[in-house]
Amino acid sequence: MIKSKIIYAWMLSAGIVQPMHEKNNDRELYVLYVIDAKTEQVYAYEHAYEEEIMEYIESGDFEYESNLKVKNEK
Repeated sequence: MIKSKIIYAWMLSAGIVQPMHEKNNDRELYVLYVIDAKTEQVYAYEHAYEEEIMEYIESGDFEYESNLKVKNEK
């Protein structure tokens, strides 16, 4: 999980993840840019939550998940 957070922070600093400066249900929304290595096409996933992006980092597949729960860390 810590490794995923470091990768997420790097993706933010590199512009691969960009804040949309919008919220939905008090949750920040982001744009995630993904490059398909085979076709070299760039895909932009708009209105993504941080949790969805973290799942992408961990699994390698991006999916919008409407029932994804916010993880509270202490």
